[in-house]
Amino acid sequence: MLIRKTYSRFYRSLNYDYLLRDRADPETRPAWEKIEDGRWFPHLSVRLEPSVTTIVGANESGKTQVIDAVRSALSGAGVRQSDFCRYSELFAVDAPVAFPEFGIEVGNLTQQERRIANNLLELEGESRLPSNSSLWIFRCGSTQAPGAGVVYWRSTAPDADLLTRSFESLDDWTAFLPLPWTIDPTIALPDSVPIQWLIDGRVQSATSRQDRLELLNAVLGNPAWFASEDSVQQHKAAIAARLSKPSREKPDVLAQFEVARQLLVDVAQVDVSTFEALRDAVEGTDEGHATAVTTAMNDLIRKNLNPARWWTQDPEFNLTVGLRDHDLVFTIRDRTGKDYTFGERSTGLKYFLSYLVQFLAGRPRRGDRQKVLLMDEPDTYLSSRGQQDLLRVLSTAAFPDDPAFDPAQVVYVTHSPFLIDRNHAERVRVLDKGDLDEGTRVVDRAHHNRYEPLRSALGPLVGETTFMGSQNIIVEGPSDQIFVAAMATDLGKHGVGGRPVPPSHRLDLNDVTIVPAGGTLHVPYMAFLARGRGEERPPVVVLLDSDKDGKKAREELRELKTDGKPIVADDLVVEIDEVAPAATTFQQIEDLVPPSVASRAVDRYYEQLGQPAPGLDVSSIQDRSADMITTLNGLLANASLPLSLQKVAFARCVVETLESASADLREEMREAFAPLVACLAIRSAVAIDRERSGAIRKRMTRSIRLFASDRNELSQREHASKLLDALEGLIDVGPNYEPVRAFVSDLRSRYRLQADLGEAFADHAQFLDDVRKLPNVLRSASVETVEVRGSSRDQQLRGEDAPPAKDTSLDNSDQGPQVERAET
Repeated sequence: MLIRKTYSRFYRSLNYDYLLRDRADPETRPAWEKIEDGRWFPHLSVRLEPSVTTIVGANESGKTQVIDAVRSALSGAGVRQSDFCRYSELFAVDAPVAFPEFGIEVGNLTQQERRIANNLLELEGESRLPSNSSLWIFRCGSTQAPGAGVVYWRSTAPDADLLTRSFESLDDWTAFLPLPWTIDPTIALPDSVPIQWLIDGRVQSATSRQDRLELLNAVLGNPAWFASEDSVQQHKAAIAARLSKPSREKPDVLAQFEVARQLLVDVAQVDVSTFEALRDAVEGTDEGHATAVTTAMNDLIRKNLNPARWWTQDPEFNLTVGLRDHDLVFTIRDRTGKDYTFGERSTGLKYFLSYLVQFLAGRPRRGDRQKVLLMDEPDTYLSSRGQQDLLRVLSTAAFPDDPAFDPAQVVYVTHSPFLIDRNHAERVRVLDKGDLDEGTRVVDRAHHNRYEPLRSALGPLVGETTFMGSQNIIVEGPSDQIFVAAMATDLGKHGVGGRPVPPSHRLDLNDVTIVPAGGTLHVPYMAFLARGRGEERPPVVVLLDSDKDGKKAREELRELKTDGKPIVADDLVVEIDEVAPAATTFQQIEDLVPPSVASRAVDRYYEQLGQPAPGLDVSSIQDRSADMITTLNGLLANASLPLSLQKVAFARCVVETLESASADLREEMREAFAPLVACLAIRSAVAIDRERSGAIRKRMTRSIRLFASDRNELSQREHASKLLDALEGLIDVGPNYEPVRAFVSDLRSRYRLQADLGEAFADHAQFLDDVRKLPNVLRSASVETVEVRGSSRDQQLRGEDAPPAKDTSLDNSDQGPQVERAET
């Protein structure tokens, strides 16, 4: 079962669809859009994607109310008279107060689900639901009781009209529909949780460590209170005030403890009896057993939570639990191997962990009742990187990577550009609040026209020219941006030639920012803004036309240098003719568009402007000698047609045409653009590899320089061992770094730095000479690996076999010459 649409009417700012009321044909109005007196008030409907739907809008646009409407339509919960839209013309005090209305359309019913629905509707024979049936289930009429409802459907009979049946109670339908599953964005993982509360869950057991310490300090600090029965009686008011703990009653504290329970019991799968054994060990001062229990818990957390998989900001990140008196305390262990409390790390981390725990604990197992995941503005506490990590979590709910779990539809609300999956713009629904009593409206297809009106809803920060991302592709103008983004998304979803695109040939638009420079002449300056200033230099790939202006921009990029090196390496500059088909003279990205697609795009352009479609001759486009735009405008002029075509309009019409084009046309377009997208993906990976290696080299050089300035020949061997430990901690994961890891291991073995660390270091000077070679070992390994990778991928792109990988093993006696070759 899939939820296709959700409906709401007269609910807070979701008054009704005032645009649909003005323009829809009365003959096509569904029966559920009328109220009891026959007047027509269309519901505000939101079309949901089968996988993930993103609700976006400015403040007070009604985003949260859409989430509440989905929950109320599914469960019937939260339907209150006080939520009736107060500026609705139906709101009155001289008549019974009406209820807001909620509805849901479901489809894709399985055979078992159709059987249940037929029983609920009491249908037999030809009146039974067809295999492709939809059901429309509405809760409450404007004056009905909250539990009542109406169900609409169509039978299997030919040309069947919409049928309807009223129910005094929809409780049976509630059990039939998917279960709303909410991740609460306001709850963080607590710093600690009482062991006794994990055992019995009673409010009386929810006494935190701080509460107990305050109570203990009050007792120890006032011994006179307890000296005799008379003193206890005399100070009973003060004692009672210290013993009463209103904080136990706070719902937010209990909610945080519940997340901790989900982590330990539901996710890590710790048996509750383990907490009883741990409590007994603490009370019996059996510290050895208690330590063994917490160690086993940490093993389960590491295995079943696996936080490093989700938190990409630290590949060695882990969550551990420790014992403090009668509490379990959560700490963070990062790549340095040190432990930190939540208070010593960012606030966003404990909220992200809470969201992850709620997700892992709540996702539906295979065969369980179907669920719909709802989340309201999860971006409040998370950084941009944290939001991107959460985006992957939400995607995993819709597309589980574990066969033990069923997929769930996901609906979430955000006003952050970092929680919009740019690989799937079709998932975005924008809410726009009208004036006065108009209420909220829904904008579908917000990704058209470069995401307007999405940009207006989110504010100026979503404009991609206002900032550079962690990975960047600088293009000449907005038409290049439209083509690259649209085809990267299409190829990632559908592949080419019936085969999926390899991961190395995909562009993930959540990681890559496509930056239009505003014209070819501005490309060098845009690259200078990104990489010519400051210490941080984000990876950049440049896409240029192969015309005269593009060649000139490439020459200027070669001349723009920092520290004696071009701001963008020449092999990270891509020209269109590098990815164009053989025996063509293509120079611009529009030239890659197949003529048949271009002709349909011109037709669409004219139709949008209210003109007859020209229907240009495809064969004349095929034999063009000029670029595509010039050729098309020449054909239009020869036919005495009034409108000329511009690049951005052409790009938009091409993308829109593909949505309704035949499979052959779409495949032709994919084959034309697959080499370009693959080339950009390959070059972006190379740029990232180089920047990461460069940053690590700088940190290595800094550590070695500090070691050299602080130590001398009288230094102990322990200091050299610690230096190698620190350098090893900087080494990343991947083939680039294996020679570096081997070099460090060789230094440790050659200078016997595994033992006798307290002795003076007699070979200090020679060790220093050798360890100074380490950054250049990384440079050499990175250059060779990147060259092999680039060559291999480019040849795969052309369908050729890759050469065997070079031997990157290093001979320590020949580091100097290897370094010189790498730099050259």
